[in-house]
Amino acid sequence: YATPGVRAKRRADARFRYPLVVELRRRFPEVAEASRRQILSTPGVASQAIAWVADPLAWALIETNGSARLVFEDGIEPAELCISRISTNGRPWTGMGRWFAENGLIDKPNFTLADVRTTAYVHPEKAEMAALDNERVVYFALTAPDRFPSTVGLPGGRLVAGWSCAADQSVYPPGSILLVLEEASGKNVAHLLFVHDSGGAIAGPQRVDCYLGEGDAALTRAGDLRGAARIYRLRSASGAQ
Repeated sequence: YATPGVRAKRRADARFRYPLVVELRRRFPEVAEASRRQILSTPGVASQAIAWVADPLAWALIETNGSARLVFEDGIEPAELCISRISTNGRPWTGMGRWFAENGLIDKPNFTLADVRTTAYVHPEKAEMAALDNERVVYFALTAPDRFPSTVGLPGGRLVAGWSCAADQSVYPPGSILLVLEEASGKNVAHLLFVHDSGGAIAGPQRVDCYLGEGDAALTRAGDLRGAARIYRLRSASGAQ
Protein backbone atom coordinates (compact mmCIF):
# COMPACT_ATOMS: atom_id res chain seq x y z
CA TYR A 1 0.00 0.00 0.00
CA ALA A 2 1.03 3.63 -0.34
CA THR A 3 0.03 7.23 0.38
CA PRO A 4 -1.73 8.97 -2.51
CA GLY A 5 -1.54 12.69 -3.16
CA VAL A 6 -4.97 13.97 -4.22
CA ARG A 7 -6.45 17.32 -5.23
CA ALA A 8 -9.23 18.30 -2.87
CA LYS A 9 -11.54 21.13 -1.91
CA ARG A 10 -12.61 22.31 1.50
CA ARG A 11 -16.20 22.67 0.34
CA ALA A 12 -18.27 20.43 -1.89
CA ASP A 13 -19.33 21.49 -5.35
CA ALA A 14 -20.72 19.81 -8.47
CA ARG A 15 -17.43 17.95 -9.08
CA PHE A 16 -15.90 17.62 -5.64
CA ARG A 17 -18.66 15.66 -3.94
CA TYR A 18 -17.01 12.66 -2.27
CA PRO A 19 -16.30 13.40 1.41
CA LEU A 20 -13.48 12.35 3.70
CA VAL A 21 -15.00 12.48 7.16
CA VAL A 22 -13.91 12.56 10.76
CA GLU A 23 -14.94 9.99 13.36
CA LEU A 24 -18.74 10.24 13.64
CA ARG A 25 -19.32 8.48 16.96
CA ARG A 26 -19.26 11.72 18.97
CA ARG A 27 -21.52 13.91 16.81
CA PHE A 28 -23.58 11.29 14.95
CA PRO A 29 -23.50 8.10 17.07
CA GLU A 30 -26.81 6.92 15.62
CA VAL A 31 -25.30 6.41 12.15
CA ALA A 32 -21.60 5.96 12.94
CA GLU A 33 -21.88 2.23 12.23
CA ALA A 34 -24.42 2.46 9.40
CA SER A 35 -23.66 1.74 5.74
CA ARG A 36 -21.98 4.31 3.51
CA ARG A 37 -25.20 5.23 1.70
CA GLN A 38 -27.05 5.64 5.01
CA ILE A 39 -24.30 7.83 6.43
CA LEU A 40 -24.12 10.06 3.37
CA SER A 41 -27.90 10.54 3.32
CA THR A 42 -28.00 11.67 6.97
CA PRO A 43 -28.61 15.43 7.37
CA GLY A 44 -25.65 17.20 8.92
CA VAL A 45 -23.02 14.56 8.22
CA ALA A 46 -21.57 16.72 5.41
CA SER A 47 -20.42 19.17 8.08
CA GLN A 48 -18.04 16.50 9.35
CA ALA A 49 -16.04 16.37 6.12
CA ILE A 50 -12.37 17.29 6.31
CA ALA A 51 -12.35 17.76 2.54
CA TRP A 52 -13.99 16.62 -0.69
CA VAL A 53 -12.47 14.87 -3.70
CA ALA A 54 -13.71 14.76 -7.29
CA ASP A 55 -12.94 11.19 -8.30
CA PRO A 56 -14.65 8.10 -6.82
CA LEU A 57 -11.54 6.02 -7.47
CA ALA A 58 -9.37 8.52 -5.59
CA TRP A 59 -11.95 8.42 -2.78
CA ALA A 60 -11.71 4.64 -2.67
CA LEU A 61 -7.90 4.62 -2.84
CA ILE A 62 -7.58 7.06 0.05
CA GLU A 63 -9.79 4.87 2.22
CA THR A 64 -8.07 1.68 1.06
CA ASN A 65 -4.59 2.97 1.85
CA GLY A 66 -5.53 4.74 5.06
CA SER A 67 -3.65 7.99 4.49
CA ALA A 68 -3.41 10.80 1.97
CA ARG A 69 -1.82 14.14 1.28
CA LEU A 70 -4.61 16.50 0.22
CA VAL A 71 -3.63 19.37 -2.06
CA PHE A 72 -5.77 22.52 -2.25
CA GLU A 73 -5.65 25.19 -4.94
CA ASP A 74 -7.93 27.77 -3.30
CA GLY A 75 -5.17 30.10 -2.13
CA ILE A 76 -5.95 29.37 1.53
CA GLU A 77 -3.17 28.19 3.83
CA PRO A 78 -2.25 25.51 4.48
CA ALA A 79 -2.18 24.42 0.86
CA GLU A 80 -1.81 20.79 1.95
CA LEU A 81 -3.34 18.66 4.68
CA CYS A 82 -2.17 15.23 5.82
CA ILE A 83 -4.85 12.79 6.94
CA SER A 84 -4.63 9.33 8.51
CA ARG A 85 -7.17 6.63 9.26
CA ILE A 86 -8.28 6.46 12.90
CA SER A 87 -11.26 4.07 12.73
CA THR A 88 -14.09 2.75 10.55
CA ASN A 89 -17.81 2.14 10.76
CA GLY A 90 -17.08 -1.60 11.04
CA ARG A 91 -19.08 -2.59 7.99
CA PRO A 92 -17.92 -5.13 5.35
CA TRP A 93 -15.32 -3.91 2.87
CA THR A 94 -15.80 -4.29 -0.90
CA GLY A 95 -12.90 -2.97 -2.98
CA MET A 96 -13.61 -1.26 -6.27
CA GLY A 97 -11.66 -3.86 -8.24
CA ARG A 98 -13.64 -6.68 -6.68
CA TRP A 99 -16.91 -4.85 -7.44
CA PHE A 100 -15.86 -4.41 -11.07
CA ALA A 101 -14.96 -8.10 -11.32
CA GLU A 102 -18.22 -9.25 -9.74
CA ASN A 103 -20.19 -7.07 -12.14
CA GLY A 104 -18.39 -8.28 -15.26
CA LEU A 105 -16.33 -5.15 -15.93
CA ILE A 106 -12.97 -6.84 -15.28
CA ASP A 107 -12.44 -10.40 -16.44
CA LYS A 108 -8.92 -10.97 -15.07
CA PRO A 109 -8.66 -13.17 -11.97
CA ASN A 110 -5.57 -11.23 -10.81
CA PHE A 111 -6.35 -7.66 -11.78
CA THR A 112 -4.00 -4.77 -10.99
CA LEU A 113 -4.54 -1.15 -10.06
CA ALA A 114 -3.97 -0.26 -13.72
CA ASP A 115 -6.94 -2.45 -14.67
CA VAL A 116 -9.10 -0.77 -12.03
CA ARG A 117 -8.03 2.69 -13.17
CA THR A 118 -8.82 1.93 -16.80
CA THR A 119 -12.24 0.55 -15.92
CA ALA A 120 -13.05 3.51 -13.68
CA TYR A 121 -12.05 5.92 -16.48
CA VAL A 122 -14.18 4.13 -19.10
CA HIS A 123 -17.15 3.65 -16.75
CA PRO A 124 -17.20 6.63 -14.34
CA GLU A 125 -20.83 6.00 -13.37
CA LYS A 126 -19.94 2.41 -12.41
CA ALA A 127 -16.96 3.67 -10.40
CA GLU A 128 -19.32 5.85 -8.38
CA MET A 129 -21.69 2.93 -7.84
CA ALA A 130 -18.78 0.74 -6.73
CA ALA A 131 -17.57 3.35 -4.26
CA LEU A 132 -21.05 3.85 -2.80
CA ASP A 133 -21.74 0.12 -2.57
CA ASN A 134 -18.66 -0.33 -0.38
CA GLU A 135 -20.39 -0.22 3.00
CA ARG A 136 -17.25 0.40 5.01
CA VAL A 137 -16.45 4.05 5.68
CA VAL A 138 -13.01 5.01 6.94
CA TYR A 139 -12.84 7.87 9.44
CA PHE A 140 -9.85 10.22 9.30
CA ALA A 141 -8.03 12.77 11.42
CA LEU A 142 -5.48 15.43 10.56
CA THR A 143 -1.87 14.38 11.08
CA ALA A 144 1.07 16.70 11.74
CA PRO A 145 3.35 16.76 8.67
CA ASP A 146 6.39 15.78 10.77
CA ARG A 147 4.57 12.60 11.89
CA PHE A 148 3.11 11.64 8.54
CA PRO A 149 2.36 8.96 7.49
CA SER A 150 1.72 7.94 11.08
CA THR A 151 2.04 4.48 12.59
CA VAL A 152 -0.65 2.51 14.42
CA GLY A 153 0.27 1.00 17.77
CA LEU A 154 3.55 2.94 17.99
CA PRO A 155 2.64 6.52 18.99
CA GLY A 156 4.71 9.22 17.37
CA GLY A 157 6.23 6.99 14.71
CA ARG A 158 6.28 7.39 10.93
CA LEU A 159 5.94 4.76 8.24
CA VAL A 160 9.15 4.01 6.33
CA ALA A 161 8.86 2.99 2.68
CA GLY A 162 10.10 -0.53 2.06
CA TRP A 163 10.44 -1.34 5.75
CA SER A 164 7.07 -0.69 7.41
CA CYS A 165 4.15 -3.04 7.01
CA ALA A 166 0.55 -3.36 8.10
CA ALA A 167 -0.51 -6.56 9.82
CA ASP A 168 -3.07 -7.91 12.24
CA GLN A 169 -1.60 -6.59 15.48
CA SER A 170 -3.42 -9.20 17.55
CA VAL A 171 -1.19 -11.74 15.78
CA TYR A 172 1.93 -9.61 15.18
CA PRO A 173 2.22 -7.00 17.97
CA PRO A 174 3.31 -3.46 17.06
CA GLY A 175 7.05 -3.30 16.51
CA SER A 176 7.36 -6.98 15.56
CA ILE A 177 10.13 -7.83 13.12
CA LEU A 178 9.01 -10.12 10.30
CA LEU A 179 11.16 -12.15 7.96
CA VAL A 180 9.34 -12.49 4.64
CA LEU A 181 10.54 -15.16 2.21
CA GLU A 182 9.26 -15.11 -1.35
CA GLU A 183 10.35 -17.04 -4.41
CA ALA A 184 11.71 -15.03 -7.34
CA SER A 185 13.38 -16.56 -10.40
CA GLY A 186 13.65 -19.89 -8.64
CA LYS A 187 15.39 -18.42 -5.59
CA ASN A 188 14.18 -17.50 -2.12
CA VAL A 189 14.42 -13.76 -1.53
CA ALA A 190 14.30 -12.51 2.06
CA HIS A 191 12.93 -9.19 3.30
CA LEU A 192 12.75 -7.72 6.78
CA LEU A 193 9.57 -5.82 7.61
CA PHE A 194 8.54 -4.03 10.78
CA VAL A 195 4.92 -4.04 11.97
CA HIS A 196 4.16 -0.32 12.16
CA ASP A 197 0.55 -0.29 10.97
CA SER A 198 -2.72 -2.19 10.81
CA GLY A 199 -5.68 -2.25 8.44
CA GLY A 200 -9.38 -2.93 8.60
CA ALA A 201 -9.17 -5.62 5.90
CA ILE A 202 -6.01 -7.26 7.27
CA ALA A 203 -7.00 -10.09 9.59
CA GLY A 204 -5.15 -13.20 10.70
CA PRO A 205 -1.55 -14.29 10.15
CA GLN A 206 -1.89 -14.91 6.41
CA ARG A 207 -1.67 -11.34 5.14
CA VAL A 208 0.93 -8.60 5.48
CA ASP A 209 0.92 -5.37 3.46
CA CYS A 210 4.23 -3.63 2.77
CA TYR A 211 4.24 0.18 2.78
CA LEU A 212 5.87 1.46 -0.42
CA GLY A 213 5.91 5.22 0.09
CA GLU A 214 4.12 8.33 -1.08
CA GLY A 215 2.98 9.45 -4.53
CA ASP A 216 1.59 7.99 -7.72
CA ALA A 217 4.62 5.82 -8.56
CA ALA A 218 4.47 4.16 -5.14
CA LEU A 219 0.72 3.72 -5.47
CA THR A 220 1.09 2.09 -8.90
CA ARG A 221 3.79 -0.24 -7.62
CA ALA A 222 1.64 -1.16 -4.63
CA GLY A 223 -1.29 -1.89 -6.94
CA ASP A 224 0.85 -4.32 -8.93
CA LEU A 225 2.50 -6.04 -5.96
CA ARG A 226 0.80 -9.24 -4.93
CA GLY A 227 2.15 -12.69 -4.22
CA ALA A 228 2.60 -15.61 -1.86
CA ALA A 229 5.34 -15.64 0.73
CA ARG A 230 6.33 -17.32 3.96
CA ILE A 231 6.31 -15.11 7.04
CA TYR A 232 8.31 -15.64 10.22
CA ARG A 233 8.13 -13.44 13.29
CA LEU A 234 11.60 -12.98 14.78
CA ARG A 235 12.10 -13.26 18.53
CA SER A 236 15.05 -12.53 20.74
CA ALA A 237 17.42 -15.40 21.52
CA SER A 238 16.39 -15.17 25.19
CA GLY A 239 12.79 -15.94 24.26
CA ALA A 240 11.48 -12.51 25.26
CA GLN A 241 8.39 -11.38 23.39
